[in-house]
Amino acid sequence: MSDPQNAESLSSSDRSTPLSERYWYPVFFMLVVSIVFIGVLAVFYRSSEPRIKRAQEQAFRSQVLSLFAGEIGLLSGLSETELLSIENVDNNFQRFIESICLTNADITYYSAHFEGVRLGYCLDITGKGLWGTMSALVAMKPDLMTVINLSVYDQMETPGLGARITESWFRQQFAGKVLYDNDKPVTLSLVPEDALNPDPAQIRQVTGATITSQSVLKMLAQELTLIRDQVKQGLQP
Repeated sequence: MSDPQNAESLSSSDRSTPLSERYWYPVFFMLVVSIVFIGVLAVFYRSSEPRIKRAQEQAFRSQVLSLFAGEIGLLSGLSETELLSIENVDNNFQRFIESICLTNADITYYSAHFEGVRLGYCLDITGKGLWGTMSALVAMKPDLMTVINLSVYDQMETPGLGARITESWFRQQFAGKVLYDNDKPVTLSLVPEDALNPDPAQIRQVTGATITSQSVLKMLAQELTLIRDQVKQGLQP
């Protein structure tokens, strides 16, 4: 038989043990701290979510405007700095860019204009890179045959290798490229990064990132053509 007096003594001893010295206290403490910090982070995220979304929208608008900076600046007299300054981005986007949604194809594209003069169209394309999806904006002349500018604005490629497709030297190669001949896609090919005087149908690839470089060309050959065809249908009277 258990000794009631001994049991009472153990119970009393347990009650007298400080809370911080009990075996379950570390688990309890970490649980409480985690809940508190998660709650604080959730509050901060929710409170800043509108500002984050607003900053993302503004950055995207700036990207679209930047692709037409040369054309807009030539006609409006605005410098690139004036066109893309944070305080002017929204007003300039509304002034020079029109967002057009093709509901039947779930596609949104952008039309650039100045005082009734059509400067070109900007198409948002997505493709598969080495490590994940990548997205690019392609500004095309009004005939949708020739590239004005290109910007890869989202990618998951290797820093220092594939991620170099965002560098200006790589992107600027596409400016002026004729991608369609009588509405048939022109095949672009890759040459080494240090190649001198590549012909109009060649693109200098990023050294050590052949797959990523090929992915950009594939986006232009497939995704761009698909969206371009939908846009052209929408432009027909």
